[in-house]
Amino acid sequence: MSYYQYIMSILGSLFSSKSDKNSTENWNTLESLDHWNQLLDQSFQNAVVVFKHSTRCFISRSVLNNFEATGMNAGTPQTFYLLDLLSYRSVSDAIIEHTLVEHQSPQIIVLKDGKTVFTASHDAISFDSVLEFL
Repeated sequence: MSYYQYIMSILGSLFSSKSDKNSTENWNTLESLDHWNQLLDQSFQNAVVVFKHSTRCFISRSVLNNFEATGMNAGTPQTFYLLDLLSYRSVSDAIIEHTLVEHQSPQIIVLKDGKTVFTASHDAISFDSVLEFL
């Protein structure tokens, strides 16, 4: 195997859809404008966490993996949603319009009572920072 093939196989495993599929098993997916509106309503009952993720971005993948590793299985009663930005850009646009939070990727937004109570992007995203708003 050439050096180029070796590097490409490593990158392929990092960015493969299999890796994304495993991550989405820990999350509810956000895939439509109707669902986004339901989440806004749901946020009046309990906090809602939306992770905006680019499936082609190494940084987004790393932040998502770190977030999951540090708390996704902690048994919190809140609801976590993953938005694939590449597949559902219109949903991301609706989130921007409603929250007035400038788009970033990766980005996490916590909603309560229909309002943004916390947002972070890139290396500022951590499970502990989200947990204090839940």
